[in-house]
Amino acid sequence: MPFLLVALVVVVVGVVVLVFRNREPRSMESGIDAYERQREALRPPERDSLDDNVLDEDDLDEDDLDEMRDR
Repeated sequence: MPFLLVALVVVVVGVVVLVFRNREPRSMESGIDAYERQREALRPPERDSLDDNVLDEDDLDEDDLDEMRDR
C-alpha cells in the first residue's frame, strides 16, 4: 500500500509540473509579443533579400550561358 501512495504522489507531482510548464502565458506583454511575432512572420521580405536570388551573368560559366542562348 505505501508503494502505491508513493507512486500516486510522484504522478501527481509530475502532472502539476507539466501543467505549469506548458501553460499559455496570460499577461498583457505576452499577448503583445505573440502579436508582434505573427506580424513579423507575415511581413514580406525586404527588397535586398529578393535581389540576392537573381543570377548575374558573372555567376554562370560559359556552358550555362551557351545553353541559355540556345533556347
